[in-house]
Amino acid sequence: MTRESLPTPRALEAQVLCWTVCLPLVPSVDLQLLTRASDDAVRLATDALDRHGWIERVTLHSADYGYAIEGYVLRTGAIPAFARAFGLDETTFRRWFPVEHRDVLDRIASFEVTDSVNRFLASVADELVEDGTARVLDLRALPRRRAADRGWPPLMEAYGCIASLYVESFFVAWDRVAAPATHRAARVSAWYRARGYHEWPTILIVCPGKVQRREWQRAIRISAYRRGVDSLDVAFTTTAEAFGQHPTGHCWRFPGEDDTVPLASVLRPVGTPLPSLPQPSRLDLVDRGVGTRTQTLPQWASGVLASGCGSARERVAALRLTLRTAHRTALSTLAHHPYLTPRDLPVVLREDDGRVDRLLADLERYDLVGSLTEAPLCP
Repeated sequence: MTRESLPTPRALEAQVLCWTVCLPLVPSVDLQLLTRASDDAVRLATDALDRHGWIERVTLHSADYGYAIEGYVLRTGAIPAFARAFGLDETTFRRWFPVEHRDVLDRIASFEVTDSVNRFLASVADELVEDGTARVLDLRALPRRRAADRGWPPLMEAYGCIASLYVESFFVAWDRVAAPATHRAARVSAWYRARGYHEWPTILIVCPGKVQRREWQRAIRISAYRRGVDSLDVAFTTTAEAFGQHPTGHCWRFPGEDDTVPLASVLRPVGTPLPSLPQPSRLDLVDRGVGTRTQTLPQWASGVLASGCGSARERVAALRLTLRTAHRTALSTLAHHPYLTPRDLPVVLREDDGRVDRLLADLERYDLVGSLTEAPLCP
């Protein structure tokens, strides 16, 4: 699709809605790449979808990035209406796409990985369209809950399917800098246990650097040897190469090799692609919007933190939705200087007393800080 053949506003809204379903927390800049529409056009589309109750804006603050990012998610209450508009069985839709409440919370809790995967897939889609040699059939995050009969490995971030001479699929596994080698070995073991008779397509592993790549290679080799089976089909690139170069270009490596090859060289046609989203059968239903409004994610987060209920993962997601920069600064200061008094903290933070009192009240309500009425015993 070229800039000269842009979709109509109604069709663009449907495209943006589909990408929001497939890539939870996708930001506007990635939507521009995925739809090849302008910033203004995407903004008008997201505003309309938000107004009609389809999607919700979510602002998340990242200590790694040093700034906040705004992304979009499908509202939980919009799932039945989406299934009707796109002619899908609702149970099947929930089963194959990352729309359940837990899927969104998991991605909020690990937002930096989520944002990196979304950015990577958006770049892949943009380059494939620009190059014109392949057509994007599917790009999406995978649901966290994986039934045994589903056609993808566990602990996998995303799935893609493209058509060139053949229809070729791939999975995406995103590595974290701070993850220990044992976590990589555990993921590989889970893949081998789940593979059974499945013939999976290539797993694209994006890792921080050479050290992590060697740990992945060792884990894959050992797991295959112990089970007496063939090694999984994998290809590696580094985070810097995935974002600093063209992710469809010469930045991929086979295990044990240092020479780089393009993405097309590591993919192969295997099995049946996963079910993908059809074109909307009723664009008028997209225009009509969602009749039932549900609570927003920030409202849910406030309720979880106020009640003290929820799993550890839910509380992490709730904190990420609730804590602002000032909260994080105060919490970091107290972590480094745990015995500051309420009179000292305004001086250190360079904030007025009333604002610091409110920050401390919030942090105490969330069970993140506590007060001492007596001086601690020193050794």
